[in-house]
Amino acid sequence: MRSNILFETLTSLRPHANLAPICEVAMPNGGPDNCARCGFNKANDGHWPGPGKEQETPGFCNIRSFDIANPLWTYCKNQHSRQSVPLGPVYTAVYTQGYQRVPWYDRIFPREDEATCLVCGDHVLTGILLPLERGELEFCDGEHYLVWWTDTMRKRLQACKDFGEKAYDEMYDAHSSSAATARYSDAKEAFHDAISVARDLELPDEMAALQARLDHIKAVFRSQFS
Repeated sequence: MRSNILFETLTSLRPHANLAPICEVAMPNGGPDNCARCGFNKANDGHWPGPGKEQETPGFCNIRSFDIANPLWTYCKNQHSRQSVPLGPVYTAVYTQGYQRVPWYDRIFPREDEATCLVCGDHVLTGILLPLERGELEFCDGEHYLVWWTDTMRKRLQACKDFGEKAYDEMYDAHSSSAATARYSDAKEAFHDAISVARDLELPDEMAALQARLDHIKAVFRSQFS
């Protein structure tokens, strides 16, 4: 499902988009809430290290299943909450106009470099680059990165929901059990992706509604196609 989102749709904001970013740009201050001091980092073996005991070597997040290349500059809310269910996006720290935390896009983390901003067009020597497969996106600072990120994530959420509903409708029109199962699988994947996006956007009511819709689709398939 994720591969269906074209690169071109990521490089332009919607007309009249609500440009208020959902996430706030936070100042890290080398703080104690990074992956180096998180018990969900496999390198820490379930312990939350105290000052001076941080695990600085690359690790692995046990609850989000990704490699942690730079634990001192990678963050999420689960380090504070210690809840094993992922909360919000993963952040990385970049230096543009001072240190700022910005969320990853999917499993891709932004980095610092010279950039011409996609949002405002300004050229800066120290901006933000997001290295996507189809090319790099460039931003002047964390605020404009978040403008793009918020708008793109909202579009992606809607695209996942639309794809899931379409697959669900096609499940009824399938001419064989294997075709119905394939459409059911597509619908499940799309709604799982939508739930993940809603989690990153920190929209708990949307997550609950999506989960309820997914549960309904599962129940229908089991009762009518299994």
